[in-house]
Amino acid sequence: MNCIVIYFSRRGHTKAVATEISRQLNCDTKDIVPAKWYSGFYMRCLIRSYKEKRDGILPPIRGKLNLSLYDTIILGFPVWWGSAPRVIFSFMKSHKIQGRRIIPFCTYRGSAANADKDLTEAFPDNEWRGLFAVKSAKAKRCSKEVEEFIKKHNLKQDG
Repeated sequence: MNCIVIYFSRRGHTKAVATEISRQLNCDTKDIVPAKWYSGFYMRCLIRSYKEKRDGILPPIRGKLNLSLYDTIILGFPVWWGSAPRVIFSFMKSHKIQGRRIIPFCTYRGSAANADKDLTEAFPDNEWRGLFAVKSAKAKRCSKEVEEFIKKHNLKQDG
């Protein structure tokens, strides 16, 4: 298995979990960068993300990745409005991701229930595995949870 951790993080919580997963698996990591960054002011971010979700907007992202080397994508995001931010959908669509094993993980403050549902429905031509959810407050000290996640999904790097 050859995997990569790809994530979007506005405040660093999802990045912390992505970094820990990558450290334990010794695999590549890449962040998804929106062309226009989300405001540091929480209410402005909420309003923008709500409009994107409501209107089906796919915000542009910076850069393009060569994913041909990877058969598994560990995809991380914060939960906004009960789902992945639309920038995650932009990444999936712009990279034409199909036929991959995708293991989603998220950070959340309220609830993570079904946070991956919109993604799995929008991109059904992938093998989706169960969602790994970490409370934002625990994101910077999640090594034990990540270890359990890796064991649960039998994630081991080749070589």
